[in-house]
Amino acid sequence: MKTDDQPKNSNFADLLKFIMSIFVVAIHAHFLKGNEIADMLISDVFGRIAVPFFFTAAAFFLFRHIDEPNFGKRVTRYLTKMGLLYIICTFIYVPAIIDWNKGKVSLFKWFKLIFFEGSYRQLWFLPALVFAVALVYALCRMGISTKVIFAFSVPLYIVGCAFHSFYKPLITLEFIDEFARGYYNIFGTTRNGIFFGFIYVALGALLATHSLKLKKTVAWLCLFASTAVMIIEVLIVEEFSVAPKGMGMYLSVFFVALFLFWISINTGFLSGLPDKPFKVLRKLSTYIYFSHTFFLYIFSDLSYNAEFFAAMVASVLFGFLIIGLQKISKLINLRKLLSEQREQ
Repeated sequence: MKTDDQPKNSNFADLLKFIMSIFVVAIHAHFLKGNEIADMLISDVFGRIAVPFFFTAAAFFLFRHIDEPNFGKRVTRYLTKMGLLYIICTFIYVPAIIDWNKGKVSLFKWFKLIFFEGSYRQLWFLPALVFAVALVYALCRMGISTKVIFAFSVPLYIVGCAFHSFYKPLITLEFIDEFARGYYNIFGTTRNGIFFGFIYVALGALLATHSLKLKKTVAWLCLFASTAVMIIEVLIVEEFSVAPKGMGMYLSVFFVALFLFWISINTGFLSGLPDKPFKVLRKLSTYIYFSHTFFLYIFSDLSYNAEFFAAMVASVLFGFLIIGLQKISKLINLRKLLSEQREQ
């Protein structure tokens, strides 16, 4: 059942989405790579909060409509939209995908990339989101509460983290090594809809349907504490080199995403300001996220920092271009509608 204390607006959440999208660009551009501490904080800590936040926010703003009669149609439209976006992005990124895989992309590799790993760097988010949203919605349709769904997702996330960031100690056990090899040969990663996206979509749905009562000061303290724990976890993972399958899946980032998103929708910060500029930032964050690696591919001959700034500027300009074209399209459609009404 939908909770009554819905946010008045999403201004702070939209601002955070925009900031997070910049961190994602910084990760892929290896921004400040020459500074070990700054690189670690951007690439392995703050930047890794972005995708969990995106998953949680997407689910929250979708599932807060769960009591509406047409919610099923809303979910279908959402999944169709995300699926089409993934297809379009994959098609645009084909040259980069081939280059990224050093020209060796077999038919099975294409299948594996598109359906399991994600066709290109950041694009794995889309199939993971589609799968996780469809799964949570299907379980809700079966009458399972979002609390129980969330409980289902927790052990899967722990397993995903274990086989992603804490892979090396596990494979010292022979039977786990054999299982892991078989899994990775087929699916390639645990950073997907079942082991990663599921828990954050379940979290967003849970927050949309149940109130989490916290004092603002407690929430901020929990956010700072969980961020500190995350830094420690990252240092442990890097120090002992236990992450041959990649960085990015940490147990502690869940708590960072939880408290950060709760703060963004419950503290009322920026709620007194007009929401129009923040809606623009929300749209820009989407365009930056999905276009930035295309521009990084184009500017790949530049130095790391120059590459970051060039891709960032190009992504923002691209975002404004799309937003402008959308406004022009709406004006044209409005004029057509008005002219048709006058003729009648």
